Amino acid sequence: MEENKPLMQIEKMDRAIDRLPKRPTALEIFHILQEVFNIDITREEVRPVERTMSGRKPLDILETHVQQFDHKITGQDVRQLINELFGINLEGIAGLRQLQISLYSKGQWIVQQEDDLIVVYTSPGDHNVKIYPTPYYEKLTGSTALPLELQEELVSLGFTCDKEKGKCYFEMKSEQAVPDDFKHRIIGAVVYTVQTQFA
Repeated sequence: MEENKPLMQIEKMDRAIDRLPKRPTALEIFHILQEVFNIDITREEVRPVERTMSGRKPLDILETHVQQFDHKITGQDVRQLINELFGINLEGIAGLRQLQISLYSKGQWIVQQEDDLIVVYTSPGDHNVKIYPTPYYEKLTGSTALPLELQEELVSLGFTCDKEKGKCYFEMKSEQAVPDDFKHRIIGAVVYTVQTQFA
């Protein structure tokens, strides 16, 4: 579908933001995020990155930051804010839609399509990560296990892989969320596998 193309999503968001007043409300931005990305930042699992903001409602946090802008807010401003405040990388999400990778995060499916090959599943709070093949992958390859090269790469990143079930797991030793740079390495390994073995 056209709407799933990364540039289409980003452009659609930019056009929607451009139509808003100079300083839109958090609620107006919330509706755009739902419409374009199907992401609900008000879910309980969506937590602020900064501990000092814990306990505050996501829309209140967003409202406070939006009102600090002294120029016409852009789609890029909003994407940066959402990433900084809640750890949701909208540009990265838009890119995943064309790569046949499903992503479950913040208690909701961020990206999920019928012909996706691999799932990246993070627990509430992003403490654990699970990577496993989709039914479409199993149908396409006849295997229930992730590609061996991907398993080896994930093991080198600290994952444990269950070869019988075909899944790989990673668990933080502390209650902290998986760091962003580590998430990028995980996604990068999955993207590389999809691009080199299924393109």
